[in-house]
Amino acid sequence: MLDVKEMDLRDWFAGQVLNALILKHHTEGLPDSPFQQHHHAHTAVHEAYVYADEMMRERARRSAEAT
Repeated sequence: MLDVKEMDLRDWFAGQVLNALILKHHTEGLPDSPFQQHHHAHTAVHEAYVYADEMMRERARRSAEAT
């Protein structure tokens, strides 16, 4: 298991977003087949890192503006 000390900010951002995506998908209903569930989970994780990457870019942009 990944030690929390090894988690970077991008991972933390993705984890925060993933919580919201999971809640959103559960309210929409989960697919029936295991293949569809796997695909659904893979998509949610991918989306979480897309959001995390955008947060990292925005963080860098704001940091550059501050200097």
